[in-house]
Amino acid sequence: MGTLTKHSDVDFIVVTKGEVTPGQQAELEVLHQRLYALPTSWAQHLDGSYVPRKVLRRPDAQRRPLLYLDNGATEFTLDNHDNTAVVRWSLREHGVVLAGPSPRELVEPITPDQLPPSALRASGRSTSLTRSGGRSSAGHLTTEPTPG
Repeated sequence: MGTLTKHSDVDFIVVTKGEVTPGQQAELEVLHQRLYALPTSWAQHLDGSYVPRKVLRRPDAQRRPLLYLDNGATEFTLDNHDNTAVVRWSLREHGVVLAGPSPRELVEPITPDQLPPSALRASGRSTSLTRSGGRSSAGHLTTEPTPG
């Protein structure tokens, strides 16, 4: 959603039917090691999580750790890095699907009160709600650049 720099990475979310088993995790680590070895710098800068569909549906107040691949890593850790309302909002509103259903089918709308104010301030955006700046029946959040 921003400008690419030499410090950019490729963010991803893989939605799984259920929890990733230890055997599946081992297979995924082999896959990520093969990807990492590809002759492109982007292959060494993947950053994302494997999230069970049921967990992704709505923000998780406990922010449980997910199977996570950090930028530059080839092995997973358990981390809550991607288990936030901000990630769900970004995925739902701006996600690019490589395979499977639209993120709008997988993630419920995120309301303004579910997002930390710092997330919108940091992006230089202000909140407005759909339909002429008021609440729509669904209360979807949209953002617009802050005049300035």
